[in-house]
Amino acid sequence: MENAGLDFFREKDFMPHGQCYLWESPLVWIHALGDGLLFIVYVILGVLASYFTIKRKNLPFRWIFWSFPGFIFTCATTHLMGFITIWEPIYWMSGSIKVITLVVSTFTVYAVFRFMPQILQIPTTDEMKEVNKQLTLTNKELEAFSYSVSHDLRAPLRGIDGFSQALQDDCVEKLNDEEKEYLNEIRSCTSEMSVLIDELLSLSRLSRQELVTERVDLSEIVKKQIDSLKNDFPERNVEVHIHENITVDGDRALLTTVMQNLIENAWKFTGKTSKAFIEFGISQEKDGTAYTKG
Repeated sequence: MENAGLDFFREKDFMPHGQCYLWESPLVWIHALGDGLLFIVYVILGVLASYFTIKRKNLPFRWIFWSFPGFIFTCATTHLMGFITIWEPIYWMSGSIKVITLVVSTFTVYAVFRFMPQILQIPTTDEMKEVNKQLTLTNKELEAFSYSVSHDLRAPLRGIDGFSQALQDDCVEKLNDEEKEYLNEIRSCTSEMSVLIDELLSLSRLSRQELVTERVDLSEIVKKQIDSLKNDFPERNVEVHIHENITVDGDRALLTTVMQNLIENAWKFTGKTSKAFIEFGISQEKDGTAYTKG
């Protein structure tokens, strides 16, 4: 009974490979060590390939990378069968595993051949360095532009705000209701413009900060932003659906700024909707994961 499972695959009419080697110790052991050590090496390579694919969640064509560990593990199993059949003639099992290895190998070759043009378009390290260099130069130019624009805009903006304030203080009794509304609108617009200038400066400062990559919970950031908006605008009737545990690797400060602007835009442009609906979640697209906001 102990060998019932092995007996099912053992061919009674065949001899083990060791018999073909006439059980000569040097010949037997050179094949045994070769297949045994190759099995161990292949398993280690398969584990490393799997670990790499698991850790690099942003890999393009990730499913192709998963085919490599499958190919490596099946190759490892064929060598394990080579080791076992030296003493046990389980050739049906050995042949079946070779067929499985053939299928996995064929799929891997097809996938690599089929998508090789797209894979070759993945930027190299040198290309990424050049792109980062160009981005750095662009950020510096953007920073200089932001400071210049904000400085040039603040002076006339202060003048508009100051004179409109003076009109409100000194001439309010001479203005009719429509003129007062116009004046209030002018002051409101100057206030909004001032906020935009401050945000422009904040964005330029962010570009100078060193990126600190960490695991960031986008769902938590969106929840906090929605709670803040609900407190500021209690009269709004907005249904919100936030998917849980949406995390990414990135800089927390920059991601918070991005999400804040996205959510504020969603809140702003649904202002005239009686029953607004805002959703933050993810969906699986052909080329990877897409982050959605509705």
